Amino acid sequence: MDQPTDYLVTQKGCELLDDIADPDVTGWGVVASFMVSFGLTYIAIVLAYIFRLLPESRYNSIDRAVSQNLSPLRSDSFPLRLPQWHSTQGSRTAKETGIKRVRAFESFILAMSDQQLITGVALIIVTTYMTFSELSESFSVYSFQVATRLGYCSCIVHLCTISLLREHFDANKRLRDFRVALVSIFLALLAVCMVISDSVTFRFNRRISVKCARENLKLVDPERPRYVEYSDEMILVSNLVVLILVLLLGYSRRFLELYHPLARHDSHYWMARSLRPMFDKNVDEAYKNADQERTSSLEALRKQRGRDRPAPLDLTQWRLISKIWIECVSTSFLWDMMWLTFYFVFGIAGLLKFYIYEHAEHAKMKPNFGQLVPLILVGLPFLAAWEAYSSPGFRRITPTMASIGRKIYNVLAPSADKGDDGRDVWGSRTSFIFAAMGGAVGLGNLLRFPSIVFNNHGLQFFIPYLISLACLAIPTLLLEISIGQAYRSGCVLAWHHAHKRAKGVGFGVVYIGYAIVIYYVPIIAWIMTYFRHSFVSPLPWTGRNEEFFYGTVLQDVPGVQGNLTADGSAVQDYTYYPGMGMVTETTLWNLFTWFVVWLCMFKGIGLTGRVVYFTMAMPLILMIVLIGRGCSLPNAIDGIRIYWTEWHGDKLASGTIWQEACGQVFFSTGIGMGYYTSYASYNSKYSNAVQDSLIICISNSLIEVIGSMSVFGVVGYLGMHPDTSERLNTFVVGFLTYPEAISEMPGANFWGVLFFATLFILGLGSAFALLETLVTMVCDTDWGKRYSRPWVSTVIVIASFLISLPFCTEFGYTLVDAADTWINYLALFWIVWCEAVCATTLYRYRDVVDQCGLLSWCLYNLFGYVGGMFVGLVVAHSVSAEAGAGVGFGIFIIGTLSSVLLASDPTAYCPDFFCKNSIMRRFWYLSSYSGNQLRRDLNATICVGGQWRIPSIWPFVLKYNTAPIVAIIFSFAYPNFYADKRWDPLHIAGFAFMHIVLVSSLVGLVMPRWFNVLVPAHKRAEGDYPVLPGTIFSRANAAGTLDIDGVPQDAEGAAAIDARGPSGETWTQERSSSRERNSSQEKVADKRRQDVVM
Repeated sequence: MDQPTDYLVTQKGCELLDDIADPDVTGWGVVASFMVSFGLTYIAIVLAYIFRLLPESRYNSIDRAVSQNLSPLRSDSFPLRLPQWHSTQGSRTAKETGIKRVRAFESFILAMSDQQLITGVALIIVTTYMTFSELSESFSVYSFQVATRLGYCSCIVHLCTISLLREHFDANKRLRDFRVALVSIFLALLAVCMVISDSVTFRFNRRISVKCARENLKLVDPERPRYVEYSDEMILVSNLVVLILVLLLGYSRRFLELYHPLARHDSHYWMARSLRPMFDKNVDEAYKNADQERTSSLEALRKQRGRDRPAPLDLTQWRLISKIWIECVSTSFLWDMMWLTFYFVFGIAGLLKFYIYEHAEHAKMKPNFGQLVPLILVGLPFLAAWEAYSSPGFRRITPTMASIGRKIYNVLAPSADKGDDGRDVWGSRTSFIFAAMGGAVGLGNLLRFPSIVFNNHGLQFFIPYLISLACLAIPTLLLEISIGQAYRSGCVLAWHHAHKRAKGVGFGVVYIGYAIVIYYVPIIAWIMTYFRHSFVSPLPWTGRNEEFFYGTVLQDVPGVQGNLTADGSAVQDYTYYPGMGMVTETTLWNLFTWFVVWLCMFKGIGLTGRVVYFTMAMPLILMIVLIGRGCSLPNAIDGIRIYWTEWHGDKLASGTIWQEACGQVFFSTGIGMGYYTSYASYNSKYSNAVQDSLIICISNSLIEVIGSMSVFGVVGYLGMHPDTSERLNTFVVGFLTYPEAISEMPGANFWGVLFFATLFILGLGSAFALLETLVTMVCDTDWGKRYSRPWVSTVIVIASFLISLPFCTEFGYTLVDAADTWINYLALFWIVWCEAVCATTLYRYRDVVDQCGLLSWCLYNLFGYVGGMFVGLVVAHSVSAEAGAGVGFGIFIIGTLSSVLLASDPTAYCPDFFCKNSIMRRFWYLSSYSGNQLRRDLNATICVGGQWRIPSIWPFVLKYNTAPIVAIIFSFAYPNFYADKRWDPLHIAGFAFMHIVLVSSLVGLVMPRWFNVLVPAHKRAEGDYPVLPGTIFSRANAAGTLDIDGVPQDAEGAAAIDARGPSGETWTQERSSSRERNSSQEKVADKRRQDVVM
């Protein structure tokens, strides 16, 4: 909305009013009563839904699923214990008490809704009368607009209430008819007031009288100042029409349901009955029988496979399922409450936008009778609830404070459910997805992504971005979720299960996640400093953005820049930082944020599973509001054109755009930071890991792509362009660009509070997800299990706060930049490369050595694959990119040819395509066996039944696409450090500390026993698999022990099989004449390949 100009004062001779705030309309008592009513109604409805105090008949399958997830919050978990003397006198039972609680809640909500309706109607009638009477000369346009917004909010609250409690509105016919008549009058007057309020005359002349504005009323006025285009005005008119139609159509639907009960019939019931025969087979029972049969013999297992599995659904059935879900959602309480939340935020935003106006001096208003009456009426619903709860002859029994405290604690911090192996499990699949998305969706989505798109001139950035998403993010994300879910362990233990020499990689992942959260929380502390200052009017950074950020928030003391010698070969002077003091406010907000992080995760996933619903849902709602605000700013279309329509194809020839796209995908998706593996370890072993990976990755990308619309609206509003403006980054967008735009908006304080509250919640979800990697690792160890989860979380949070204090100093900003730079450009890429290589090269490598020989394995994997990558990169940086590519591919080709020629001829399992001759068999074992075998083993463990299976292309993409690309990006870290940062002690420290990740992964590879302290004693042998080429290893049984071709094995059995083949003959005998294999051996190998099911 443009700033009001009061142009009618000069054009039509209207006079400015001295006092535009009418006490009886815009006074504190009136506005406070409405705000309190809105809040209490919303809170009461949310509590009623959680405690299942709403009409039971309205709970459909969606609501029952949510209710089951929130079962500790249900009303039946809060029984009131009555004293013994009371029970002997024949008092009410616990069931009667529950009924009274339900009745009290319903009475409270209905009374609050009626109070909203009556006060709203009274306010609109008074406003309409003052507008069209002689009082219009002293009644300001501003007061008229505030009253209209209050009336709209009242109408929305009442509409949402009758949507939830429709049966109770239909209970009394006369009362129902009275409400309908009252609402009809209300809607008619409100629609007129909304049209007048949103007209161009009223929007740009707030300080004049309603009479003068009414006499010159125009919906669109091309003669007004700052007129741009007719289409801009029509957009505002269209928005007004939509707002009115929402009310009219919403009430029409509800009145139809009230007067015609047949209209309430939900068609999803008969569709569910029609769909039910398709799911008659009990799949779980079939698999349970299969587990029992396969313990007897492998032959019984082979007969069981392919049987009792449900037929795949055809397109018609999928359409029917989709229609059922859509109708279930649209008729659920949850859907109505989502709309109530949106209306609540939208109504409050629209009200505050007008109420916070610099020319309206509310502080000078004295309380009077007109202000106090609405405030007094707020107490009436409480009296109605008390009356509904109390009955003659009964005393109300109040639980003791101790019992209340225990129940509140159990509700807010419930204990997690336990799996068959005794490990905690998520309450629902939604909780896991929300938790994982909460870790991924953070400051990078709202701030970093739009800045990178802006720096790369918009639309063409999406080509490398989408390619990176498909080739880097999704394969790695699937790997991290799959191993966490299959082995049901944190990062270190999960990678130990993959191979005992990969424990160092798991430790490196934990180290990265913890290092990020250490400096991430102080960034949130800066956000909270801005949040506090957003309540000061005018905003303290107005006209002095950089001074406020660097001087007031950071209190940054610039360092004395170091320099090199004349020839640039050595450092002459290192950078010196004179400012060493602590920043008090940042330190306090840092302490507060760590405390909130602790509150969100100290009890485990039972608590986190509750919190993530808020930390994911609330930012999305606030982001929608910010998108609407950003896109409605003047000239916002210019920024949106940069985002969606500007095409510069020549930019794709630059390596910068590809490097930044890969980096953004890594940082935004959160791969390599550990929390996916940690969270997935609490999943059910049979969750759909492939589908979850796609949902998380695609949802994260959609959120950042859509959320960036808000920033690009601000870019257009400020007149910025990539060709003329400085490059943007996370800090510039979050603390300079966006705050500058906020300071120039009407209602700047409100938008400041909203923006920084959104950033805080986004950062909070990422913070406790990152910390979870370390907590899970500690709780998985033998020494960590001696202490409860709350104690472990508390100690870690306290230590983390102390470690993060250097980031709260006067040099903290530079230290944050140093840590962020070398984590993101060095440690993170290295650890993801290690994950890809370990999964596709190290996993069950002894099978390859057994079939092809150690020399061939080393030639292909160490010399050709790994050596080719790193030697090629060294040559590329020291000579040229072309020379590096030639050397790298040359080494790889030489290693491949020599290894294939020197390899033994494999005799075990091989895919049909590669079984044509010995050369292809050797090549397949050397190049693809480990990754493909990991895929087969994971599919046998977690992809049972109808779950999506890991595709066969996955290991190929991981080994020959993800790993080389990540290695290339990783190689840029060392030249960048040497050229730009080697004289800065803070960057030297950050660069050195990030090499701990490299050292840990290499030490774990060479001396894995050094990390055994992080592995429980009874699981230290599980990372050493027996040599059985082509045999599927799974952990699909409830105990999580090793199954070989479906047969459960203990440690002794696996050790015995290690020396013998599946058919009983020793591998030594079978391999003794491998180069001169006779026809009988070929028949044995062919039969073995046919027996093994891929």
